[in-house]
Amino acid sequence: MKVTNGLFLVFLVSVLACGIAASPKKIYRIPPQASEKIVEEVLKCVQKMGLDSTVVNLLKEGKYTEDDRVIETLMCSNQNVGNVNGDGKVNIDKVMNDIFSNKPEIRSALVACEKDGGKSPLETFKNFILCFKEKVPVKVML
Repeated sequence: MKVTNGLFLVFLVSVLACGIAASPKKIYRIPPQASEKIVEEVLKCVQKMGLDSTVVNLLKEGKYTEDDRVIETLMCSNQNVGNVNGDGKVNIDKVMNDIFSNKPEIRSALVACEKDGGKSPLETFKNFILCFKEKVPVKVML
């Protein structure tokens, strides 16, 4: 299990690095304490959901919004650390405090993205992720 966790962490960092290399946005690194919690919960959710190589390949290719199982895993991990509520909405105050050190330019993008709801918690979270990726002025990585 320890090797699998280590390989997944390397994979996750690789996915984020590939997305960053293709982006002209500045890189913003999530603080280590918050990053460690998120990675730990991602690993738990991946195992809980029994994801297969198809989902892993989508993550690797940066296509995390094209398969609801991937979005569901992201939602699961962020719910477990308190960044997302049960209705799929992001806890902006917690995210700002724990991840973005209360940067006003990011808060305004998060507030704008929060308005994109959905018919289900998963759809609400997916809409938020799509908006976040587009509007936030930085490329976020662990």
